[in-house]
Amino acid sequence: MDIRNVSNMRMGNKMTEELEVKIKDLFKGLEGKKVAIWIAGLDPDSMGSATALKHIAKQFKAESVIWSENYLAHPQNHTMKNSLDIVVHNSNDEKYDHADYDKAFCVDCVPSMLPCENIDVIIDHHPKNFDSSTLSKYEIVDIRSNAACGSIIYNWMEVLGVMDTLSDEEGAIVATSLLFAIHNDSDGLVSKELQKIDFEAYMGLHKFCDLQKLNNILNYQIPRYYLEAQAESMKPENTHILNTTYISCVGYLPKSRRDVLAQLSDNYVRLDGINTAIVFAIVDGNLEGCCRSSDVALNLHTFTQNIFGKEFSGGKLSKSAGKVPLGFLQADEHTDKNLRDKILEAVKAKVLSLIEKEVG
Repeated sequence: MDIRNVSNMRMGNKMTEELEVKIKDLFKGLEGKKVAIWIAGLDPDSMGSATALKHIAKQFKAESVIWSENYLAHPQNHTMKNSLDIVVHNSNDEKYDHADYDKAFCVDCVPSMLPCENIDVIIDHHPKNFDSSTLSKYEIVDIRSNAACGSIIYNWMEVLGVMDTLSDEEGAIVATSLLFAIHNDSDGLVSKELQKIDFEAYMGLHKFCDLQKLNNILNYQIPRYYLEAQAESMKPENTHILNTTYISCVGYLPKSRRDVLAQLSDNYVRLDGINTAIVFAIVDGNLEGCCRSSDVALNLHTFTQNIFGKEFSGGKLSKSAGKVPLGFLQADEHTDKNLRDKILEAVKAKVLSLIEKEVG
């Protein structure tokens, strides 16, 4: 990492004394109790943060279960989950009952993104996604504008005095998951959102990590379907360039392959002459899109919301995403091909027109 990035980091995002007291009191009261840890997407920051939070709860003799309603898609996330033995229960496959838990945490997401309405604690790093007037009903809210949610969890570990529990084999797994969470969401510690807490957490965790497992995750194997999706997205009829914005459609994707959108947008934003990339597809009855930008003058969060709608999208300075239900325009493999093609063309035209309003 270029040392100049260290000196330019913002110094904010410190935990207040009031919040520290609340967190300590919360965990002191969890002995013998059961905790639900909810995450929305199964990305590295979400899984790493949830894994570390589960480890914290264990130190206070509390049982915890990680829940999500989504499935793994990105091959690197599969590698992370398998390498670190992360267990996530899916609410589509198993019944979730809030009455079974004494506390419920919402981690790295907004409560409205979850199928569970009863949330007690929010931990996140996307302040723009929250309406401050709605947060008073929660027991604890820790929302900071740093690069990774995992850095906030690391700060909790420091405050709760459990850092020494990372020195054994189980702790190495936790440290590895949390470090990779921070590495991924901070773009390897060069993200525009990087703050002092992210750097300190990264350095504090590194000495506890299983570097072999970390290397396995970083060097994950790329599936063949990625190349198929890339080929589809690069067809002339599926590609548009407006000024410095690259727009690409992948057509129809199964849920298990939706994360190819993020992979492609990561690559296309690096094209010569391009500073913003938008890749979208129809996924299980929804229009889903991923945006990436290197344009420091562009508010990507607002840009994405103007395309996909405020209630269906959001993000941060360099990364964002949207997911819009298509309603009666849904189509699957059993739908007549001509109808599927017409729906796709209509969706492509609408997305393109919305983007043109923003960048044209």
